[in-house]
Amino acid sequence: MLRAGLLAMLLVASGQGAQEAAPATGKGRVLFYRTGGFYYALRDCPLFAEAAGGPVRLAALGGGRYFATEVDPGTHRFAASDKLRRAVAVEVEAGRTHYVRCHFSGFPGSPRLVETHRGEFERVSGDLAPAR
Repeated sequence: MLRAGLLAMLLVASGQGAQEAAPATGKGRVLFYRTGGFYYALRDCPLFAEAAGGPVRLAALGGGRYFATEVDPGTHRFAASDKLRRAVAVEVEAGRTHYVRCHFSGFPGSPRLVETHRGEFERVSGDLAPAR
């Protein structure tokens, strides 16, 4: 029940499926998500943002979780490592939501962030819960 309530705060149902509520005025939203699955299920995907004082930890995504943050418009770099290796640069626009998926690849299963699109998020959003 709590999961449904929190997801409802972020998503507003429409005739076309799930659609996110608009970000605050003058802000853009970056929504990070990770699908569930057997492989790497016990590993979290850490989320870091580049900041003037060094990387800032935003959250850690377990399987089947999402996390959203609102930021000022402009280019923002995010990574699954505090060293900001393989960072993804997201060009954030005011009033818009941008989607980033955490993906595990290779051996030993390094997490990597990949910018995606709303359609891909909507396909899996019903199976996601907020990050803890």
